[in-house]
Amino acid sequence: MNPADDSPPPQAGALARRISHDVRSPLGVIVGVLEGMSSAPNASSAQMLSLAARSCKRLDWLARRLQWFAQAQAARTGATADARDPEMRLSAIVRSAVDSAEAAAGRRGVTVAVESTGGEDPELGHSAAWTHAIEEIVHNALRHAASRVLVRHGGESGGALLTVDDDGVGVSDDRAASLFEPFATSNSGFGLWLGTRLLSHCSAQIRHDAAKIPGARFVIERSGGVA
Repeated sequence: MNPADDSPPPQAGALARRISHDVRSPLGVIVGVLEGMSSAPNASSAQMLSLAARSCKRLDWLARRLQWFAQAQAARTGATADARDPEMRLSAIVRSAVDSAEAAAGRRGVTVAVESTGGEDPELGHSAAWTHAIEEIVHNALRHAASRVLVRHGGESGGALLTVDDDGVGVSDDRAASLFEPFATSNSGFGLWLGTRLLSHCSAQIRHDAAKIPGARFVIERSGGVA
């Protein structure tokens, strides 16, 4: 399954930047106040405030990802003078994405391993979009893994190929059809959708490999000769 490349118009990036700014601006103050209040002796109040603090952090999570989307859109359209994104080796991009997921992996008791398949180590433009996309796919794997996530990368003829495997329960048949749809269920769907959108800015595609049983495997590919 290769999601269609229905790239949004340039104004989508501006909208994402506006939403990101409007959501994040007050959050630092709000989260600090709520966390301080949550240590109050009243248990019910503490629970309520702790929940509110977590909700604010979730909004911050969403705002940062909207910012990633906006940055990728700006880099693709050349909308801003500071949108230039230096090329990076695929191995360095993968390492950066995995490093950013280490804290989440530690909380879940999951190890994340990285392996090279050999061959070329291509330099890729839009490196920030690549990094954020891979980070999202790794975080998705962490949510479902039992104990281990494996990221393998390599390339040949200028192309790039990555796989992200987890050892969880895998993807059910009824879920497979909507994997890359935004908010396909009440508690999932955004991360994988965002990954597809970021990768589309990199002229790359992602698909679910149903042959990986048990567990799940996502394959990210970019053909050679793409700028």
